[in-house]
Amino acid sequence: MPPSSELAIDSSGRKLNKLEVEGCLDELRQLIISDVQFCMRKDDAFLLRFLHCTGFRIDDAFKRIQQMNDLRIENPDWFASTPPSDHAMLLSWNTKVMLDARDKFGRRIYITKIANIDATKTTIQKMAQFDDLWLEAILDEPETQANGVCCIIDMAGFSWKLFRWFTPGNVRVAAKRTELLPTKKLVIHVVNSSMLLNATVALVFPFLSAKTKEQIHFHYEDWPSLHKFVNAEYLPVEYGGKLDILEYTARNNCRYCQTQWQPARHCSTGCRLAGVVVLTYLVLIFNYVLTIIKRKCIQEFMKRAEDELNETPENVQQGTEDLRRMILGDENLFVPTDDTFLLKFLRARKFNTQKAFHMLQRYYVMKLRCPELFCIALPSENSRVYNLQAQWMLPDRDQFGQKVYIIRVDKFDSNVASIEDVFRTNMLALEHVVQEPETQVCGLTVVVDMTGLSLQHAKFFTPYYARRTVEVVQETFPLRFKGFHVVNEPFYFDAIMAVLKPFLKEKIRKRIYLHGNDITSLHAFIPPDILPKEYGGTKGEFDNRHWQNELISSEDYFIEQEKYGYRLDEKALPVTD
Repeated sequence: MPPSSELAIDSSGRKLNKLEVEGCLDELRQLIISDVQFCMRKDDAFLLRFLHCTGFRIDDAFKRIQQMNDLRIENPDWFASTPPSDHAMLLSWNTKVMLDARDKFGRRIYITKIANIDATKTTIQKMAQFDDLWLEAILDEPETQANGVCCIIDMAGFSWKLFRWFTPGNVRVAAKRTELLPTKKLVIHVVNSSMLLNATVALVFPFLSAKTKEQIHFHYEDWPSLHKFVNAEYLPVEYGGKLDILEYTARNNCRYCQTQWQPARHCSTGCRLAGVVVLTYLVLIFNYVLTIIKRKCIQEFMKRAEDELNETPENVQQGTEDLRRMILGDENLFVPTDDTFLLKFLRARKFNTQKAFHMLQRYYVMKLRCPELFCIALPSENSRVYNLQAQWMLPDRDQFGQKVYIIRVDKFDSNVASIEDVFRTNMLALEHVVQEPETQVCGLTVVVDMTGLSLQHAKFFTPYYARRTVEVVQETFPLRFKGFHVVNEPFYFDAIMAVLKPFLKEKIRKRIYLHGNDITSLHAFIPPDILPKEYGGTKGEFDNRHWQNELISSEDYFIEQEKYGYRLDEKALPVTD
């Protein structure tokens, strides 16, 4: 199939002409030929899969091919290597169908019916291979390469037996396949999910990355919502469409008869699309079970938000409308106005709109006045600081639903990290965790380990930095700081507190606890089953590497946040003191 220059768009959004496309193809083909480990297709249609999905960046396309090849070698049972005839049983279940039509964005429509999968007779790997066969049949189409695939996952009749597929190994492989997806866009539409699933989705969705939110849409049984993406005339009546019930067998036989099967040689691409479908299965299954297990916790969470923060549906609606109006009335302030953003500040000020707006102003004034402390420190550029193993946001919450952040003073090496580095990476930790609605409601507890406190750390406690720290805690950052636990403090720590106290309000003073070397007293506030063993816990040694990876995975979000703030001279800033 010849390349279609009309559909070729590079990463900057520029259309490529035929000669440019052919040049990219030749260069990518030479890279593959020069690597003796590769034995795969080198035709234009195959290579265009990777060029389209990487914006015709040749190095990125080649890297994706390499990574995909490695994944296949490591996990061969996840990739199709036999013809469709070997999958007759799965074909007879009518679990999958590829429609001839496309959605409103030119994407092929691929339907999966969860109810028809018998988890006792197949495996997740077999289902991935089955997806591979389906999607391999359409990935060489120029329009599909340019626009992607639209997957509709029908959750009606969900079976508990599918839960056996949710293992760490399966999740790892499915997630990796998703990352290596060789199509420009894959959109997932989940329909017919249960009422139990709906409650969990409402809590889980705010935690998803922007990229994932763009890919996955939950429609439940709201067909007009689905039809915003897929024309009703192309869908069967069961999805509010105008077509008769789908004839799976006829469509499947027709599709497979038209497909020229070629065994994968070290590399198959449809499976990567299957990885997204498989990953979606696992996420939905987990959410389904999690809802039942934590249904009472969800109710308690909502009640706590109402009792402690005055968060009711009426206050949410009125508060977001009022705060949005105040922001729009400040012509020099450029910030998001979506509900997710506004709720951070409303919750931090118990839905007092005026106080929430004042906090928001202080936050962005501080960023403008003290950029050396408040400009976001990108995690990829600060690995030297995190590698000191001085900071860690624990993965688990305490018995009150609060996140726990540990700071180890003695691990900060002034030859490696300046006080500005420390301050900014701490701010980054707060920026990351405040995205979580549960943390916005329940708050954060901080543990400060003063072991090894010496003169080189004295600069951390000068009046200037002490005041900036206190401002973050008390007035500026939209987070509820519920407790500060100081452990292993030296006898002269009273001198440090003397610097801090003039800036502290009585409420914050009462939340500071000095434990000395008595770790058991710390356990009265934070259970040992979420603490590392250095603090009498059972969670292994202090190790923040997984947390570092989480921060790096959110880097696009942090970059986006730096676009917002006050756009004016400091003299014109609002009075926030």
